[in-house]
Amino acid sequence: MIRCAAVTLALLAPLAAQAEAPSLIPVTGYLTDDAGAPITDSVALRLSLYAAPTGGSAVWSELQAVEVDGGQFTVYLGSETPLDLSDFRDSGTWYLGMALGTDAELTPRFHVATAPFAAYAQYCEEAAVVGGIDPADIRLLADPVSWSEITSSTLPAGLADGDNDTKYTAGTGVSLTGTEFSADKATIDGWAKAAAYDTLEELRIDLDAIYAARQTCTLNQVLAADSSGAWVCTDSTALPLSEGAVDFAVSNNGYALATDLATTNANLATTNTNLATTAADLVTTNTNLATTNTGLATTNTNLATTNTTVSATSAALTTLSGRVTAITPPTGIHNNVFQYNTADNNAISLQLKTQWRTNNGAMYRVTVQGYMYGVGAPVNSDCVGYLYSATDSIVSGSCNNYAGGATLTQYKTSDGYLAFTLSYGSSYYMGITVSYTTLSPTGDFTTTFTPFKQNATL
Repeated sequence: MIRCAAVTLALLAPLAAQAEAPSLIPVTGYLTDDAGAPITDSVALRLSLYAAPTGGSAVWSELQAVEVDGGQFTVYLGSETPLDLSDFRDSGTWYLGMALGTDAELTPRFHVATAPFAAYAQYCEEAAVVGGIDPADIRLLADPVSWSEITSSTLPAGLADGDNDTKYTAGTGVSLTGTEFSADKATIDGWAKAAAYDTLEELRIDLDAIYAARQTCTLNQVLAADSSGAWVCTDSTALPLSEGAVDFAVSNNGYALATDLATTNANLATTNTNLATTAADLVTTNTNLATTNTGLATTNTNLATTNTTVSATSAALTTLSGRVTAITPPTGIHNNVFQYNTADNNAISLQLKTQWRTNNGAMYRVTVQGYMYGVGAPVNSDCVGYLYSATDSIVSGSCNNYAGGATLTQYKTSDGYLAFTLSYGSSYYMGITVSYTTLSPTGDFTTTFTPFKQNATL
């Protein structure tokens, strides 16, 4: 068994030009065997630092190959695993543990003395406080503060408004609380009432006073307010007007004199005669229009009969077409019918894509019926489900296939639409009819079915 007779820890003195202390701590020791004889050999030495003299986990550890000569050896902590010298700054006590190879660690651990903690000296340039003040709050004279750096959060409390000596006072009708002015409603209401009539009776009294004053005025006098605001009669230098002045005022303001009105009255008599003739002509015209309306009514009846015949013919033509059919559903039922005929190709599946997104929120039933002409098999399938907007998915969806001509399945396309796959197992000629019924709480819920002759889903 190998024993460590003595261990010495020392801190290397840094060179004068170095900015930091070296991250190496020298350790010298003396190893002997069980008999106390010094050993000379190459050994694997595991070195560990602990925060406690016993127990706990190592906060730092490394394994070094060490040459031992006559029991003497020297190692440098940090040679294999770098040391963080700030650990000596942040903790006041450390213990060194050593183990040879895979042997148990030698006991007791060695208390690290003062010398390694001198490494903390490199952190002196990073003072935590200066005179009790955070260094970040200190500004050098060579770096003065500019006005652009001053914000509302850095202003002293007394200068928050940019002014520390202005005093404000509230005048009549307003009040001042802190820095906020408020209007006094009672004062303002008083001002308004003093300048206006409070009641209809007050207005009537003033109007009666004006009328009473007017009754005392004589010819060529007018009402005017005196210096006290009272209404009085005063002489008018513009009155009375001469006859010439009156005629001039009338003619220059668009008014007609009696001589002018005589000609106008004669013209009006002629106009009335012409209007009477026009009224007689209108009676004749109305009679002719009545006859015309009767003829139009007969024409409309004939057109209605023609439309009925055309509608019956169109229905027959639609039934005979057998290719692409759009059947209008009864009012209130969403049930459109589309018919497709597959051509002879290599696809054995037909993809039917709807315009319904899986987050629309509606219930549906889609039915596919038709016939496989090549193999003589009918097609009769349907799918039901509920498009749930909260999860953007098909909820409780299921499909049924009642005939052997083809099978119908449903799925959500890669771009979020509801689609169906009709697999018919061969490339024979096939005709199908696709119809659907929906129930949507948000109103109309219609679509068209776009066919894709391909096996892969969309």
